[in-house]
Amino acid sequence: MEEGDDGDGDDRSQGGATHDGPVREGAIHYAGDRPYLTDLDGLGFPTYEGFELDRYPAEDVALLTSRGCPYSCIFCAAQTVIGRRFRFRGAQSVADEIEYWAARGKRRFSIIDDNFTLRRERVLALCDELEARGLTDLEFRCPNGIRADRCDRELLEQMRRIGFTYVAFGVESGSERVLQRINKGETLDEIRRSTELACDLGFDVGLFFIVGAPGETWDDLEASVRLALAYPVADAKFFSLIPLPGTELYRWVSEHDYFVTPPEEYLNDPTHWQNDARWDQRPVFATPELPLGRRVEALAYVSDVQRMIRERAVARKVAAAGAVGTSAVVASAAGA
Repeated sequence: MEEGDDGDGDDRSQGGATHDGPVREGAIHYAGDRPYLTDLDGLGFPTYEGFELDRYPAEDVALLTSRGCPYSCIFCAAQTVIGRRFRFRGAQSVADEIEYWAARGKRRFSIIDDNFTLRRERVLALCDELEARGLTDLEFRCPNGIRADRCDRELLEQMRRIGFTYVAFGVESGSERVLQRINKGETLDEIRRSTELACDLGFDVGLFFIVGAPGETWDDLEASVRLALAYPVADAKFFSLIPLPGTELYRWVSEHDYFVTPPEEYLNDPTHWQNDARWDQRPVFATPELPLGRRVEALAYVSDVQRMIRERAVARKVAAAGAVGTSAVVASAAGA
């Protein structure tokens, strides 16, 4: 994404597909690109009237307030799945959906956009709209991650004031060189600034990293670990980098014949898409800088780092709540 870009991106949508003749023939023909649907407000929002929601354990209501990503990270399939052009719902439309669920007793919301804060004015307008409607006793989270270069103090302060409690940042790497190699489009200074600011404002902060980017070395991995440990974050997640079809990363790995697990195996294994633990320490490609053995070691190493960060976060919360006495009481009761 170019500096100053408003996120409109490419004006083409993803193409359609049609069956020519009986379905049993399986002949699929590409119908060509179609214009994006830009009036998202006109679509309304799902109300799940026929669903037995009380049978689902999750308390969060997932909100999708925008589509599209104008950035060009080499590993991300968003451009293929939802396109580059940023389309978004207005503040009133999003507030209507929140108000609907609040009336049904829901109090916790997860915004699952890929680029929720891309247009800061829209987020500020949403905060104002929620306050005007008296929807100030709710909890909001951004578990999918927001971009560090699309945050500032005013924006985060407004989000915190209206009820946002958790934000995650897609950091990817603690190495400036790796960030440039994956075409992240933001700097370590921006990442550090937003992470520190969010922590200072009282957010629970999550950091997302990838392990095994092209050209990444063990020293680069250590830089990521140092960054994750430098702030009082709630969690840090390190993901084994997965080449997805249609991405620059997939083409690069294919051209260099770096796959150690055939794409047809990991792409067709449903446990991979369910974040199954069997895939947590199983690389699907390797590079000269991080051969297969070192990648397995790296994934085991960052798994320990993740656990350490979670334990530190729990300890801080216990200390902040003054729960030492409570813990003693619980332990005493259990012993009795």
